Amino acid sequence: MKFLIKIFLLPINIVLGIITLFLTFVMNIGAFALNLLSIVAIFGFIAAIIKGNTFVAIQAITIAYLLSPYGLPMVGYVIIEFIKKFNSFLLEI
Repeated sequence: MKFLIKIFLLPINIVLGIITLFLTFVMNIGAFALNLLSIVAIFGFIAAIIKGNTFVAIQAITIAYLLSPYGLPMVGYVIIEFIKKFNSFLLEI
């Protein structure tokens, strides 16, 4: 019976593996682009501080944090890790 379950789960494991590889590739490219935008937002933060506009400075540093590797890309990496763990759980059945 366990052998039949493994046969039925094999296509799901293959699809999850391909999805994981594709999403990891896309996340790496997206994280690189978001890091570049984060650098631009940091420059905006510095310019706003020099001009004395604190409201824009707070907005710029918030955007810079969200675009940094600890912001939105981290959410994507957590989702990818969840998919990987689910795939390894299916492989253990």
